[in-house]
Amino acid sequence: FAAPSGASGITALQDATSPALRAGRGFSHFFGLNDVMEANTEAHFDTGLLATAGHGMATGGTVTLELRNAQNDVVKTATFTIVATVSDATKEIDDAGSFDDIFTLLENTANFGKQISNVTMDSNGALSVSMISGFEKYKLVTVSDSTNRGGTGVAFSGLLGVGDRYRAEAAKDVTVRSDIKSDPFDMALARLDITGNKTPAADSGAANAYVLDLSPNVTSLSAGDTFTFRAANANTGASTLVIDALGAVAIQLDGAALTGAEIGGSAIVTVQYDGTQFQLISRTAALSNGDADIAFKAAGNLAAFTTQISAFAATVLSDFGNQAAINDLLRNDRQALTQEVQARLSSLSGVNMDEELANMVIFQNHYNASARLITAAREMFDVLINI
Repeated sequence: FAAPSGASGITALQDATSPALRAGRGFSHFFGLNDVMEANTEAHFDTGLLATAGHGMATGGTVTLELRNAQNDVVKTATFTIVATVSDATKEIDDAGSFDDIFTLLENTANFGKQISNVTMDSNGALSVSMISGFEKYKLVTVSDSTNRGGTGVAFSGLLGVGDRYRAEAAKDVTVRSDIKSDPFDMALARLDITGNKTPAADSGAANAYVLDLSPNVTSLSAGDTFTFRAANANTGASTLVIDALGAVAIQLDGAALTGAEIGGSAIVTVQYDGTQFQLISRTAALSNGDADIAFKAAGNLAAFTTQISAFAATVLSDFGNQAAINDLLRNDRQALTQEVQARLSSLSGVNMDEELANMVIFQNHYNASARLITAAREMFDVLINI
């Protein structure tokens, strides 16, 4: 995608009722349009392909697979080659064939058919290998793979994640996207609004009774309808909103009626209809210096409060620092406690060399004394016998 100018942008929006999905993922998700993290390999192996789809592997590529048992011993090895004309139906793959053709080769008894009962793709296009009873813990592992799908550089094994190696590499070199790392404000947080209300509508009502006259007119309200307007007055209590004379509808915050000060004068307010009431999603109050107060909900160790985004960021960073300091103190305390416990354990179960040496000297002296006593008794006994 390329925007026509620097002032333009591109947005992808899924239909809420009938979203376009591939492998269970929406368009933006599948193609990674708003990914914050990036890596050198795919994070999943749900291809969205059918087993009957053409495999697209270029002629000349080879893939060597091993079947290993639960002890990781190699049970069987097979090498397959992508060719234009098949002459060996057990080792060669037609370059114009489908994934099913490859799976059929894997199931061939000349290859892995004595252990594998079925190879196919599931509903999301992920590889599914079923083993014959008694071989459930066996697995396929890629030894080498020089295949190339459609000139993309993606091999058969890498596309389908054949073996633990590719699944492990999915977590390798994961990092924050370089442009977002250099400027976090580039992160896409906006949500596309196709209702026609591209700028905040002007409120023509009074405090606690807000009124919007929109063009084109809204003739009915449906759950999920979202409206943004600039409030002419601050609220002092429970409030309502009228959209194009459809009748006053209560505005709530987190499912409860407003009590006052939730909406400021000249505040930009966003509400969403839940089928019965409007729920207050966000509100800001424009300041003279161009910055804006934002009402932040309670999160983590921070209570709910209203402030500018820069002040909120400073508060969050300060909280991070406090929590880091607290955890550092706890770590030092636990280390000291561990050392004390280890010292007490050593005093009870350890060996004191000085003490043991002293005891050895004492025991040796006792042994020598006992030996002399036995010698004297034997001499006395000999004298008595000779009398």
